[in-house]
Order: sequence, then structure tokens, then C-alpha cells
Amino acid sequence: MNKIFKTFFISLLVSASTCMFAQETSVQPTTLIEEVEYEIYEVQKSEGWYRISKKFNISQTELKQANPDKVGGLKLGDKLRIPIKPTPKTTTEKPQDNYIRHKLQPKETLYGLSKRYGVSIDEIVKLNPETSKRMAIGTELIIPVIAQTPAPATVENATAPQKVEAEEPLTSDAKSTSQSLPQQNTEVISTLPAIETASQDSIQMIPGELPIRIAFLLPFMLDTPTQDASADKFIEFYEGALLALEDAKKQGVNIEVHAFDIEKNDIKVQMILNRPEMKLMDAIIGPAYPTQVEYASTFAFDNKINTFIPFTSEVPALQINPYLYQFNTPVEYEAASITRAVLAVKSSPTVIMLNTPEATTDNCLQLKDIFKSKNVKVKEITVTAENKDSLVNYFQTNGNYLVFFNNDRYKQISPYIEVLNRINNLNIELIGAYNWVGYKEEIHLPFYYASLFVPDSKRWKQKEYTRSFERYFGHPLSTDFPRYDMLGYDITSMVLNGLNQYGPGGLQQEMPNYRYNGVQSSIQFIRKNPMGGCTNSVLTVLRYANGRTTEIEVK
Repeated sequence: MNKIFKTFFISLLVSASTCMFAQETSVQPTTLIEEVEYEIYEVQKSEGWYRISKKFNISQTELKQANPDKVGGLKLGDKLRIPIKPTPKTTTEKPQDNYIRHKLQPKETLYGLSKRYGVSIDEIVKLNPETSKRMAIGTELIIPVIAQTPAPATVENATAPQKVEAEEPLTSDAKSTSQSLPQQNTEVISTLPAIETASQDSIQMIPGELPIRIAFLLPFMLDTPTQDASADKFIEFYEGALLALEDAKKQGVNIEVHAFDIEKNDIKVQMILNRPEMKLMDAIIGPAYPTQVEYASTFAFDNKINTFIPFTSEVPALQINPYLYQFNTPVEYEAASITRAVLAVKSSPTVIMLNTPEATTDNCLQLKDIFKSKNVKVKEITVTAENKDSLVNYFQTNGNYLVFFNNDRYKQISPYIEVLNRINNLNIELIGAYNWVGYKEEIHLPFYYASLFVPDSKRWKQKEYTRSFERYFGHPLSTDFPRYDMLGYDITSMVLNGLNQYGPGGLQQEMPNYRYNGVQSSIQFIRKNPMGGCTNSVLTVLRYANGRTTEIEVK
């Protein structure tokens, strides 16, 4: 299913100001036809009228008028005429006394500069069009100096969003129901089809008149000229979130939703965070990527907005920002959970760490350190592709072995696991990682791993959810596991329920005491540092052997 079709159920706000970047295209020399100059372009894989019109910054109508013989549809290799618009002559006004020049320093951002100088990010970008996605240290920027008594800014003109343009009409219009924000700045999920929602342990909403304001900052990549495969999981995440919103709406909760396509663009996320309505949010879900999280973290701290990070574990400000909530558990917590669980069921093992040429991952170092802290000796063996067959010499028939690698990425260490698979009649078990789950059939030895997601034995909730999802969206689900739509459902349900029960201010105190048992994940936040943010503490340690997965209780 292509990306545009998937977005029919998605109401998105995108910034009116966009940054255009040069990309390679299959453009041939220009041709003059009927006194109009055209470029001849060859259609690439997965491209349609919409993508090509965005690539060349023209409307679909203009594009189809220039190619009347192709209106029936495009296919790979078709030659299209692209009208060349005359470029108006512009003159760049030199900075006068009402401008200053600022040389970008380490860790400075557009958001920080806009606050420092009292100007909008839009104004800075307008005066510095050469600004790239990530500005280099030392870049000289032109900053306007605001007079002592500036005229009131016209917010509508400065931040009015453009609606998402698709090849086909959306199946469900997004209508604004907000009374407290300008209509053009808000698109709210207000009329969604009725669904049968999977039962939850903890979700009992209290109807209210005041809306819960929630913003999603996700890289849907709707305006990228080429298809981005990574965007699918974020679209699926938002589909699950829509089900959670509908579940709350059916219980009488008033919700105001803002969903932004921030792409993989640091400047885009800064511009969106600078929109006036963002300061009114009760919660933000996202962003996805570490560099974007840095900007959202600063914004959350400055404006006291609870911000939930669903995907990355790289949240440097977590220890000093009480408004951040990280879904992924820290690597040291995961390593401690696994070692505690394994040592509880495997008595006095000989622990071996196999050091391969692959780069060492943090959680494997944590495993070694935690074993040593428990006075468990770790024998380290260096192994390479050339000597891997000699591994058999390190194991005895009457031994009790627990083996882990310096790298837990299965594809990188699979050649060494194949060797261990061939060692018969030995008591060898492995410590693995969640990414091994997709390769269970290739691993003949028992292995342990930690998961944020419930084991197969608890999938009954997921069956109910799946029926609701398919009835609601009318398209098949992803077969990948974990399911990003379920992740979106669980995180959004947990956030809505927390806001509904405790309010935005109450989350700081009450969220660590609240446990959410969801469709795919259970979530309970802990706050190690009283002045810092929260991390999810719910991990399940599992053991896979002979086609069966069992849960290991962690005490």
C-alpha cells in the first residue's frame, strides 16, 4: 500500500514555511514547445502526479495540462514535459542599521536565537535562505533588530498552515472544533467512524468540557519527492493513536489534536515549535530522531509541557528535564534486568563473553560490568571469522555455560552463532536481544532477551485490537512485530488517561505511581533524579527454546 493512500485517515498540519533542497532528478535538456520552455523528465519508480509536482514546485493541474496524453496515469519511464517558470529578478537588500550579524556558536539553534533576539524563526530563515537542514558552527546569520515599540505581529499570516495535498481526496475531512484557537491554526480529529475498541485494564475517562490539547511531531515525509520507507512506521503509529483518540472521545473526553509532519529536518521542527499554539499544548508525543528531540526538550522545559519520546533512547537532557518521558528503557536497566533474571534460573554458570571484530554495543558492556559487580567471573574470548571454528575447544561436555557477545546485533554475529549451534550435547545458553526474535528458527540454542512488548501468551488483547483496527481503517495490518500502530495506541491511551485523571500539572507527581497495561506494552515510569525526567521501567525477560517462549520473573 503506498504512502499517500495510507495517509487518507491522517489529518496533518504542516508549516507554511518549507525549506527546499536540491536533489538528483532525471531531467534532460530543455525543449521549446509552442513558445513555452519545458524540461523533459523521466518518471521514476513509485512516482505519481503529486510527487512530481512537489519535486518541481508546480501544481498538478499545470503538470497535467502540459502532458494531456498522460492524464490516464503514469508509469515508470514515461517522459513528461515540465513547464519552466520564468525566474523573477530579485535584489537582496543589504543589511542596514536595523540588522545585526550573528556567528553561530556550538549548540545554538534557531529556536534559541529567536528567543534571544525576540524575532520569529520564519524571519531568520527568510533573511538567510541559504540555511541548510543543519547549520554549521561559524555560519554567519543576518538577524533583524526589533524596534522598541514593534507593531503587533499578524499571527495568521505568519503561521497559517497549508493542508496536505494528496493525489486523491481524503476519505474523512478534518474539521476544527476549537473555540480557543484561531481556526486556521487547528485541525482536529472530530468525526471518526465508530469502532469496537479492545478492552483495557486502566482506561476509564472522565467527561469534561475543557479540551485536552495534544500535539504529534512525527516524520510522515509527505512532501518528500522520493518515497521514504521509514515513514510507514510513523504513519502506522499515528493510525494507532487515532484509535486511542476515538476511544477517549466515545467516553465524552474533549480532545484537540495537532499533528505535524516534521520530516527529518531540524529546522522544520524548530519552526513548528515556534508556532504560538504549541505553547498551549498539554502534551507532545514525539519527535522520533535524537537531534530533533534536543529541540523539543528545550521547548518542553521552557514552556512546562509534558513531552513523551516514543522511539529513541538518546535523550541527553533526561536527567535534568522533568517534563520528558522516555518509553525505551535505559541500557543499564535492561542489562540489570537480564542478569538478575538469568542468574535466578541458571545456577552458577560459566559466563563467557565472545569478543568479535564487530563494534561493541553499550548494553553488552553493561552486561559485563553487572556480572562483575555480582562477583560473577566473565571469561573473555576473542574470536574472528578465520578462527571461529576453534570455539569448540573452549567448551567441556560437563559444563554449564552462559554466553553473550560484545555486539548484540544478530546479523553481525550470526556466523559465530552458527558455530555454537553445531556444538552438540553441551549445556550452552545465550544472552541475546530483541532483534534476535525474527531469527528464532536459525538459533538452535536457548537464548534470553528483554522486551518492552508482551509475550505471545498475552496476545488475546491484540486479537481484539486487530479486529477493531481492520474494521476502522479498512486495510490490512503490518505483519511486522512489534507493531507500530499498537505502540501508537498504547502510548496515546496512556497519555490521555494520565491527563484526564491528573491534569497537565499533576503528571509530574502522579505519573510514576500510575501503571498502564496496554495492548502490546505495559508502561510505568520511574524518575531516578527528582529534578529529571522519567523512563519506562516495565521490561519482560523471556527465554526462547525449542519453539517455545517463556517469561522469566524478575525479582
